Amino acid sequence: MPAITRTHLGDGVYAEFDGFQICLYTLNGEARTNEVYLDAYVWKSMLEFMKRQDAPAFPSERKE
Repeated sequence: MPAITRTHLGDGVYAEFDGFQICLYTLNGEARTNEVYLDAYVWKSMLEFMKRQDAPAFPSERKE
């Protein structure tokens, strides 16, 4: 199993991947708060949602 690494996404939101699911959470300076777990099905649903909103998955895909 790959090592779990924390990545800061911005605005106090962090992400970790445990080899099965993504955990999104915030930090209050001492502890993790507001955890949301995204498995492959939920992640795919999120990408489909972004497509329906015409939202780019990556900043480089933005239409100017």
